[in-house]
Amino acid sequence: EASLRRRASRGFRTFRGADLANAESKSDRAFYAPSYEQWRAMFPQTGMLEYRAFLPALVQFEIWTADRVAAALAQWSHESRGLQALEESFAYTPERLLAVFPVRVKSLAEAERLVKRGPEAIANVIYGGRFGNRAAGDGWRYRGRGPTQLTFYDNYALAGAALNMPLATQPDLVKLIEVGAQVAGYFWAAGGCNAFADQGNFDAITYRINGGLNGQSDRVAIWKRFRGILGLPN
Repeated sequence: EASLRRRASRGFRTFRGADLANAESKSDRAFYAPSYEQWRAMFPQTGMLEYRAFLPALVQFEIWTADRVAAALAQWSHESRGLQALEESFAYTPERLLAVFPVRVKSLAEAERLVKRGPEAIANVIYGGRFGNRAAGDGWRYRGRGPTQLTFYDNYALAGAALNMPLATQPDLVKLIEVGAQVAGYFWAAGGCNAFADQGNFDAITYRINGGLNGQSDRVAIWKRFRGILGLPN
């Protein structure tokens, strides 16, 4: 892991007071950053490492109002189980696999065969042959990682180019919290999610992140809880 962090450090911005000053000069609203106590209330299984990793991403990608912070952190919390699942495991039962991926897995018998073959085989069937996953094993190689569960070669390559990191060739970098936070912030901003957060349009944010409204009731529950922690009305 230390080796991966050294490889990622070239594209990683540290958090400095100048970032706050720059944010305040650009924003038409008061700059807002959650306190460490608020962070711990939202992510009780994390600590200062995660808090310090996310602060520069919030600034860099203009997630600097309480409304934006609550919406972004709620979405990322849902996707990563409170920042505890930073890599997709594919630990499915046959029944669950069929329910989650009915387009790619056509029957319970097929699901049972895949589960017996293991997580790597499942990933290659679910994610193979699309969005840049062309080579054998790409489905597993570019499985979900980081706070947003970044998936598919095309997305790894896009984020890597934007952040000046070799994510397409070293996808495990995204598991590092400081890298994953930047990836999450990049796709949040690129998808126009700050504007949706300003409008209170949480459904639109979920569509941008998820492509649908999967798990929306849980996302909304987390969002409301985080808004309460940050002193916002629900």
